[in-house]
Amino acid sequence: MKKFFPVAFLLLFLISVVPGACAETYAKGEEITDAHSVDKLVLEITESGRITISEGDLKWVKINITAPQQASYQQVTYSNELVQDEIGNNFVYIYKENPGLAVDYVSKANVLVNARKTTFILASYTIPDDVKVFLEPTENIQSDNPQIISIAESVTEGSRSDFEKVAKLAIWVKDYLTYDLRYSSVILDAVEVLEIKEGVCAEYTTLFVALARASDIPARYVSGFAYGEHGWEEHAYSEVYLGKWVPVDTLWLEVGNLDATHIRYTVQTDNQVRNDVKVYGTGLGDISWGKDDKIINTLSVSYAEPKSDFVFGASSVSVGPGDDIVFFVRVSPEDYRVLDLDLQPCLSDPAIIDIAETKKRLILEPESGDMVAYWTGHVSSSLSDRMIYTCPMTLNSNYLEDRVLNITISAQEKDSVSLSSSVSKPIMSLGDIQEIAVDATRTGGSGSVYLGIVSEDYQDEGSVDFSDGKASAVFMFRPDRTGTNEVIVYSSTGDMEILSFDVVEKGSVYIDALDYLPMIRKGDDAWMNISLRNDKADDVTVKLYYGSGIETLTIPADSIIVMEKAIDTSAAGE
Repeated sequence: MKKFFPVAFLLLFLISVVPGACAETYAKGEEITDAHSVDKLVLEITESGRITISEGDLKWVKINITAPQQASYQQVTYSNELVQDEIGNNFVYIYKENPGLAVDYVSKANVLVNARKTTFILASYTIPDDVKVFLEPTENIQSDNPQIISIAESVTEGSRSDFEKVAKLAIWVKDYLTYDLRYSSVILDAVEVLEIKEGVCAEYTTLFVALARASDIPARYVSGFAYGEHGWEEHAYSEVYLGKWVPVDTLWLEVGNLDATHIRYTVQTDNQVRNDVKVYGTGLGDISWGKDDKIINTLSVSYAEPKSDFVFGASSVSVGPGDDIVFFVRVSPEDYRVLDLDLQPCLSDPAIIDIAETKKRLILEPESGDMVAYWTGHVSSSLSDRMIYTCPMTLNSNYLEDRVLNITISAQEKDSVSLSSSVSKPIMSLGDIQEIAVDATRTGGSGSVYLGIVSEDYQDEGSVDFSDGKASAVFMFRPDRTGTNEVIVYSSTGDMEILSFDVVEKGSVYIDALDYLPMIRKGDDAWMNISLRNDKADDVTVKLYYGSGIETLTIPADSIIVMEKAIDTSAAGE
């Protein structure tokens, strides 16, 4: 005869909650006045919350909470036990037995964050196996979408390095999307972001990561906190693998660098980030995560000094009504970043000096040498000839110190010249030297006159001597960008000419030879020699795909490199 015994069923539930869905963040401590220049930050972060069960007998609860991560630039001490996920993210682990139907928890972390700067990137590197997962498309980051692939190819065309590709993609996303807080509580995939063209930091990051992966650059989604317009707020940015992990904040266009208000919590292959809780008991009812709040207490903050080692100049600081004027900035990069510049003329109605496009942007790479941005302006011809005007030109930047250049405008008699300039090579090959010939004829005055040129690659000027009322100068430089190049020729007397020429790239990059044994015994060690030739006049960065490996390498101009790679002989066949 069988006996039946009553059984009490124990139920196990797992729920996940997106951080921020029922969370508040509060700020305490020192005030942060300029987040983007914060160099070092010491914080105390307290997280507290409550999980409630509507009914039943709760035996135990396990809670995993996202936490600040240990890194070379971010040191963390925790008050709780930690567990790790499969990617290596640390989670605060809280376990309670027989806690009742309302479970309260508290976790504390002390965090020291340093700003991140990238001063060196390897020209050649191999993508490690554990990084390749960040090349793969995911549910919400569809890097294999044809439209995303097409955009990535178009935006990065002509790039000379992987960092330039990354910077161009970040700039494109920044300019393409419109920031809209309505999307702060939703999760969109990359294709949806592409269609909607709006979002917050999560959408900017999602689309950028998809485009980077479509360009064969490993990229991962980073969630955490940062200090924005409204204080501490949840924030998403990314990291790309260029021989090492390099930060990219697409929303704030911090590419290659990151201010110290960025607190890294988790890195993900996808854009879905969650806390989770497991509960175990009998007769359990509804489970809710009532609150999950953070208090971020700023204990100390220090700021980096803006860069002062750069040149901000003009073709002349003394001009007349109706003159043209050229302004330029020349900077020697110390690290990798995107530099935004904004040149604002003095305020007047009508304008004393008109500049059609006040904003400029440079992609800085230390190995590229000096970088130049320039603006052309025109002095109003309707100014009174009985007045002397002073127009302060203000240069604003997210990296350089702010500067003011005072321009004096007067109708009093001054030096004047007429210009005639030409390029020696209207069409030239990349790597060749271009010559700009400038002839000047004095039409008034007897003072010293400067002649100069400025382009995206070069700026130079010098005083010239007039003989029989004529002077000449030749400027020589090597353009480093293909396509149509523009050069501004100017004089210190308020004259300007615009020249253009085309730079084409000749030669090609190809596999010159593959050397290997025609027959190899299964299981034996075997190698292949790969000869790569670069016939171009400039160094070229390429990606080599072999088996499951991807290697990025730079081939010097007009050279051959030979690489030795192992052959997989684990299986028989061709």
